[in-house]
Parts: sequence; C-alpha cells; structure tokens
Amino acid sequence: MHEMDSTLNELQTLLEQYRPYPYSHVLLIAFCDPIVSSYQLYTGSPGQYRREDPDLPGDPMKIIRRAYQKRTTEWTGFLLASPPGAAPTLEYRNDLNPLLDAGQAIDWLAYEVYRIEPDGDWAKQRLKKALKSETFKSTLAYACIKKNTEAVLERLPKASSRELDRKVSGYGTPLHIACAHRDLELVRLLVEAGADTAKTHNRHTPLEQAYAIGALEIADYLARIDPQANEASLRKGGLFLVANCRDDSLIASIVRGGAEVNQINSKAAGLTPLHMAAYADNDVAVAALIGHGADPSMEGKARPYPASLCRSVRKNSRNRSIDRNRREPEPAEFERRNAASCCGKICSNRGR
Repeated sequence: MHEMDSTLNELQTLLEQYRPYPYSHVLLIAFCDPIVSSYQLYTGSPGQYRREDPDLPGDPMKIIRRAYQKRTTEWTGFLLASPPGAAPTLEYRNDLNPLLDAGQAIDWLAYEVYRIEPDGDWAKQRLKKALKSETFKSTLAYACIKKNTEAVLERLPKASSRELDRKVSGYGTPLHIACAHRDLELVRLLVEAGADTAKTHNRHTPLEQAYAIGALEIADYLARIDPQANEASLRKGGLFLVANCRDDSLIASIVRGGAEVNQINSKAAGLTPLHMAAYADNDVAVAALIGHGADPSMEGKARPYPASLCRSVRKNSRNRSIDRNRREPEPAEFERRNAASCCGKICSNRGR
C-alpha cells in the first residue's frame, strides 16, 4: 500500500461525499496514461463489490490526470478503497498489459485484486480476452516497453526472428520501442541479436523514428550500420522527419547530408519542412530551417505562408478544448516560444 499524495486526497474527499450509505465501502479503480484516462466505481464490501455508474461529484478525471502528471511512483493504474470509518488504502499498479484498452485494464484490475467479475456476457468475454492476453507480458516486446534491460537480456538468446521483429499495435517492433525510449543500449542489444532495421511502423523505420524524435546517438548508430538506408531515408523524408524535433544540431546534420530545405512534399498538400515545423509550433525547427535557407514566402497548396501558419496555429491553440478522455498537455508543452516571431521577423526583414 502507498501513502496518499495531496492530489489523491482530493479524490478521497469525493468518495466520502459519494458514499451511498454510512456502512458502504467505496472502491475506485483508475487507469491513466499519456493518452487516455478512465475510472470505475464499486460499492458494497470486499468480496461483494458491485459496479456503479461513475458519477462522482466534482471533476475526478481532472484529479486523476493531475495525479498522473505529478506522480513520483511509476503507475498506469491505481485502486483507491475507502472503507467506512477507516483510513483509505491506495495501491498503484504499473503492470497493466499495454495491449488492453482503458476499460479492459480496469476490468482486469478489479478481477485480479478483488475477483470482481463484470456483468453481462459481452463484458465477461472482454475480461476473458484480457486474462488470455496476459501472456504478452512474457514477450521481448513487453520487456522493451517496460525498459527492463535485465528481462531483455534474458529473452534475447531464446528469441526467434519472428519475436525480434514482431509488431505491437501502437508501438511497432521491439527496435522501434527501444528508439522511442531513446535507449541506445537496448537498441544495440536488439541490432546485435539480429533485429531487422528495415521494418516500418507508421511508415517509419527505426532510423527514421530516431531522426523524427531527435535521438541523435541512436540515429548516428543506425546510420553507421547501414549508410545506404540512411541515405535513402534522408532522400525519402529529409527534413520532414524533424518537424517535431527541437534539436537544431539534428537539423544541421540532415542539411549537411544533402537534404533540400525547401523540398515540397507532394503527398502533404505541397508543404515544405518549414510549413510542417510552423504547423507543429516548433520555434527551434523554424529558426534552424530559416537559418539554413528555408523560404518563409513559399506557399503550399491550399495552405498559407509558413509565417501566417505560425500565427494562426497559435491563435487556434488557445481556443482548442481537450476531451476529458484524451491526453492533456504536459507542462513542458506550454513552454514553447513564439515560432511566429521567427517567421515574422524574416518576412519583415525581406520586405525592407
């Protein structure tokens, strides 16, 4: 059991307000990750909990997301039990199967800890599938998702080529997962074991993914392994790979490799890398691209100039609402500087 932090104390207060009868136990099981959050309420007593409509007062979803963002213990789920006349108990869980959706994860936790079975045939079938998919936790991909190097070293000698290159929905191959974690050691282990560096996830090879997220050491390592693949990746994606990257040295590296700063992407409404960096509100990439000769006056098909795009994106972003079940921005995302000023200054200087 864990000590309650101040954020979840707020949630406990809501449970006290919700308690239907003075003698009722109230149990809240929550799931949260960077994308989705959800919760389910149960009342009754241990061994006799029944599912309730999640209708807590206040805004429990907001509290759960805030607790996740401020967490000091790694977790993707927790169980908060509020017995009558006694201190609440809190159990964090970081062993949820990443293949499960939020509802399945909550059903699995309810059954795993309290043996609560869902009502209805469909819900029972869903729990059955969740229990069956627990075998995924013994795979190489799961060890990579959990950044468990010890488990990876244990599984690699026994891993077939099929397991080495198995794609997991939403994650890609183990090599893609290692790149996403920016874990060079894990990348080396997988490559040396024979992982296929040409496999794609969301149309990106691991090398292209490393470029896209600005994992310079991994990109350099993979590029040295297969220089031809590196050349092909830069020729295919070029600076479009770094629209979301806030590393000007990576952009400079790709430009030195021969990428065209004003290349037009015919599959993306005729956008240039500068358009895409401006649309991502990436002031670092905007400034770096302009510094290497990107033209802010180039207009894409049915798109404004990059400078205009910067300003309109920032204006719209202030009015964009966030669905309660979708990801709320991390605090670091609010620290972006004004990319529009980068484009605007260049445009105004050129007009003099």
